[in-house]
Amino acid sequence: MVLRKSGYFLLLALSSHVYGEGLTLAKCSDIKNSTQRLACYDRYVPEVVKQQSDAKSSLVSKKNEEAEAAINEQKKLVKDTLRELRKLGTATEVGVSKVEYSRRVIDSASVIALNITDISDARVQQKIKDSITAFTDANEYWELMIRHEYVKSFFDRYGDSLAKYGVYLSAYSYTRGTFRDWGMTQVLSPIWATAKNSIAEAESLANGSSQQQ
Repeated sequence: MVLRKSGYFLLLALSSHVYGEGLTLAKCSDIKNSTQRLACYDRYVPEVVKQQSDAKSSLVSKKNEEAEAAINEQKKLVKDTLRELRKLGTATEVGVSKVEYSRRVIDSASVIALNITDISDARVQQKIKDSITAFTDANEYWELMIRHEYVKSFFDRYGDSLAKYGVYLSAYSYTRGTFRDWGMTQVLSPIWATAKNSIAEAESLANGSSQQQ
């Protein structure tokens, strides 16, 4: 009997803050007759337990909804950022002028700078950084090729930094010529390819993270 009463009082203590006047567990304890008091508890305890269970289910449901909303927000953020990079990649494929390319790089870099710190997956974040860096480098090298008309003089200055993109002077069969004679694609295409590969890798990582979640 003592254990049974102790159980009821424990329920009362744990749940008293969530009940209004409609539930009278507190009043049950004021009943002097033990039989009537236990009958009172028997009447209201199931309702107490049900309300506790409903409150717990509601809390769990709310947390699940918040977690799902956060995941969906991340997916959208990554998707929008990668779309910005893919637009740059498409421009290089269909043909773009130097002036237009510079404008596009500036616009995309601005959007990515705003989004990048909010992307939670560090691996995806890094691949996005690698991609926009390559697109930005291509823009700078394009400008430098215009300034340094001759192929050899350009590579004498910037050959070491271009090596990370797999671009070497040996790609030009006649190194004494000018970029006007031989074009700039041997320099730009490998850099753009690196940028696009990073986009694909970021997308793959993002999709993998989504499936795990």
